[in-house]
Amino acid sequence: MSPPIISEQDVPASIKAELAKAEPDVDILRTWFVAEYQKTSGTPFDINSATVDDLGKFAGWLNFQILKVDLLVPISRAPRLQNKYFANYSSKVTSISQRGCLICRTGFPVNIVNVRLPPVSRQAIKGPHFKAMQAAFKERFSKLAGKIGKDERLCVAATFVLSPSKKRNDKDVDNMAKATMDALARAIGFNDACVQHLDIVKLTFPDSEEYMVLRIAPTNLQDHDDTIVPVQHHSWGGTEPINLDDWLASGAASEP
Repeated sequence: MSPPIISEQDVPASIKAELAKAEPDVDILRTWFVAEYQKTSGTPFDINSATVDDLGKFAGWLNFQILKVDLLVPISRAPRLQNKYFANYSSKVTSISQRGCLICRTGFPVNIVNVRLPPVSRQAIKGPHFKAMQAAFKERFSKLAGKIGKDERLCVAATFVLSPSKKRNDKDVDNMAKATMDALARAIGFNDACVQHLDIVKLTFPDSEEYMVLRIAPTNLQDHDDTIVPVQHHSWGGTEPINLDDWLASGAASEP
């Protein structure tokens, strides 16, 4: 049996105002949701001392409300890129490469790095060529060294522009990102393990110069202060965990 749905008429004006903000105060919403949950369930509930199972029940109730109450939908949904057409290929690349992140609440500074170098795969560039790439990045992007902290958590949007008229235009996006991020991190001195979100786009245009654009910004993705119920309570829908030891024999036998 489904739980009762919150009536929008019963939502206080202060909560409506909070929900209308681009970044609502989660502490305020959490307090109100807990009060509504207690009212609905008829039982006391303290989010700070509740068991994992009780927190899971609360999260289930909250997800049901977000799905059913129009006023609450904006909490969990973000807008998409709104452009419907572009003046030319260049304006399309500019718009996409400077896209704001729909996942991270990024901070400042936001660094846009234009790299007029054909994207390369990490598997293809090694030894002297990779060292040359590092040296070029170190000279061209030396000003970034003081702007990006060595262990700063980062959100990176990478855009790779390719041309079908060039050789090997079928590069994998992950391999291109690996080569670029490795070279840039080593050149200007930040830890690429601190990249928390990597958003990769590959665009192909006829007879285009091949290049790449990186948008680098700090992120607070790991702060989790945007989460109302501080627990992971996943049902998995019957999906069983995978133990690779159970598949070693069959995996080795089917290896190409």
